[in-house]
Amino acid sequence: MLILGHRGYHRDVPDNTLAAFDRALAMGVDGIETDVQVSADGVAILFHDRCAPDGTPISSLTRADLERRVGYSVPRLEEAVTGWGDEVLWNLELKTASSLEPVIALVNRYQSTKRFLVTSFLHPLVLDLVNHTSAEGGLLVAHRPLNDAALRDWTGGSERVTTIVWDYNTCDGDLMARSAAQGFSNFVYGARTADDHQRLRKWVVDGAITDYPQHLRTARGDGHQDERNRAARAR
Repeated sequence: MLILGHRGYHRDVPDNTLAAFDRALAMGVDGIETDVQVSADGVAILFHDRCAPDGTPISSLTRADLERRVGYSVPRLEEAVTGWGDEVLWNLELKTASSLEPVIALVNRYQSTKRFLVTSFLHPLVLDLVNHTSAEGGLLVAHRPLNDAALRDWTGGSERVTTIVWDYNTCDGDLMARSAAQGFSNFVYGARTADDHQRLRKWVVDGAITDYPQHLRTARGDGHQDERNRAARAR
């Protein structure tokens, strides 16, 4: 089972930052889940919420404006993806329609050297993405399907959409097995407790997207000033 740091590891640093990614990778995760939006000045950035803390939509702020409002450096998409070695799996979540084109461009630029899984709750964006890149596509869902036929209907018939990313609260072992039988890889987000994470090990789950990677893998290094991890960046 792959372990992805959900927005990095952000217990003591802001999420979706280079520092959060450093901490997650120092803990031994296989990859990073992060959120892609586009700022008002056309920069593909990594930020989760639709609005800044003062309520201003991200789409109406330049990257510099957003950084002033949140008080920390907001990473550019390319800056993050190229900042670590090629073994890292980057799960890029498309938060808005405007994020599709820059992600397509980035994936096509680095598809021979980087690993990508591109996902979204906006399923048509994923279908568009897989038609224009070689990246794997995944559908984010926060509900349980009525029947097995609905699983394949979600993909619009595309065989390039290989993954379903499930909300932990909707899952059980039976659903994961049925999804796998339909040919999908199962990723799950939202597990919290140690028992939650051990339950994932018993189900047919290919990847866990988690804020608590320590429940699945022993930390390597202290995750703060780990020089070995920093040396691996841009390798």
